[in-house]
Amino acid sequence: MDYPKILFFGDSITRRANDVDNGCWGSMIESQVNNYFDCDYRGFEGYNTRWALDMMPKLFPKAYLDKVEIVIPFYGHNDSWASDNPLSIPVDEFEKNYREIIKYFFDNGIDKSKIIMITPTWFHLESFLEYLKTLGMPPLGKTYESAAQYADVVTRIAKEHDIELLDMFALSHKYEPLKDLFCDGVHYSRNGAKLMFDNLFPIIKRKIEARYNKPLDDIRHAVSWDQRPEVIAALEARAMAQKKE
Repeated sequence: MDYPKILFFGDSITRRANDVDNGCWGSMIESQVNNYFDCDYRGFEGYNTRWALDMMPKLFPKAYLDKVEIVIPFYGHNDSWASDNPLSIPVDEFEKNYREIIKYFFDNGIDKSKIIMITPTWFHLESFLEYLKTLGMPPLGKTYESAAQYADVVTRIAKEHDIELLDMFALSHKYEPLKDLFCDGVHYSRNGAKLMFDNLFPIIKRKIEARYNKPLDDIRHAVSWDQRPEVIAALEARAMAQKKE
């Protein structure tokens, strides 16, 4: 028996969700739910919504999504770079792609109540430019006004479909000092990870409890003890050992 899943689908911020040194927001969430749910992280360094959309049929067949309790798409950081960045996606295409991402989940049985959308986090320009310099890369950037358009797209799609929204763009832009949210100007530091966890986990917890109609601490009983994978394996091993006796 498979445990029900919480699916995180995004770019490098999602990929680094379990980074023990910095962006460990995924680890913090997992520590609260991993007795009851598997957390699957599908994060891809440098990816935008165009490439994400192309991958979805292979990554998420319906048979897989049937096991998913919560889906958390988290894109827009790379799409919203200035147009001279090869990762950049025009805002109109970003909206089209994101709508298709949500539609794919809908078409494969994911109800709107199972989705949490997150606006892309803001960044700290000076720290990021210094980080790029250490990598030998040319300067890159984005303006607040431009990035806000991408955050607005995510907000608009969420509102149109009555999907729960976490506005990390607003939360991060208001944070002081902004630099402390990041380890390199873009990816989360421990402070950034905590900001994400403190705001995302309560939404996850509320959705899980509504789905199972019981407190999170009691949901371990939603899976009978003798149906837990590790128990099944132990019982099978014991039965085989007894046959050999």
